[in-house]
Amino acid sequence: MTTQLKRYNFRTSSAESGAAALELLKKHPDIGLVITDYNMPDIDGF
Repeated sequence: MTTQLKRYNFRTSSAESGAAALELLKKHPDIGLVITDYNMPDIDGF
C-alpha cells in the first residue's frame, strides 16, 4: 500500500503495531489519513 501511495506523491509512515501507530500519531498530529488493519497483535484497528 505504501508503495502505491508514494506513486501519487503521498507522504507515508508505517508502524509495526497499533501501539507504535498511536505514538506516531501523537508525534505527528498533522497526519490526515490513517489506513489500518482490523486484526493487529496488540489492539484492533477499530
